[in-house]
Amino acid sequence: IRIADATREGRFHPAEHLANAAEGLLAELVRVSHALAPLRERECASAVAGPVVGSYARRLVQDDAPEVTVLQRCCWTEEAVANGTLDVPALHESPDQVRAWLADWQTTGLWRDGRLLGMVRTRRSGADLHVGRLAVVPDLRGLGLGRWLLRTAEAAGEGCSRIVLSTGAASTRNLALYQGQGYGPVPTSTD
Repeated sequence: IRIADATREGRFHPAEHLANAAEGLLAELVRVSHALAPLRERECASAVAGPVVGSYARRLVQDDAPEVTVLQRCCWTEEAVANGTLDVPALHESPDQVRAWLADWQTTGLWRDGRLLGMVRTRRSGADLHVGRLAVVPDLRGLGLGRWLLRTAEAAGEGCSRIVLSTGAASTRNLALYQGQGYGPVPTSTD
């Protein structure tokens, strides 16, 4: 649209077909911008290559809360069923609650093409490193993403004397992963 050609008596009056074409072009630019966002993000200095071709990991920030909320719901539904309880905080947290804990935990997200594939969070407490919310999207389980995320979390524990994590007592897949990586149950006190 040439503004000079569409101005009459000091007012802007573009031809309808040109206005529609301009709106269509703008909509296409927005669509392309959204499609290219993951490529721009992957080039972020803090992003590291992930274990799957085209994947990358970066620290999750509060703006990632909606994606984290969706990931938690799809991952912890199976855990709730396996353990016979819906009393699983990850199933009930709102994006605002997720945003709050993202500020308190060091959380790594694994991404590909704008999709959050998995995550793990860590936090130091004294000489302990607490690991939690290890999650991988159901359709990509069994490809080593969980092990890769666990190793990423463990790397944050330099100088810690112990790594502490927990899972449901009936979460056999999680227990197998952790035991396969050298973790074992901590005896519970009978006091």
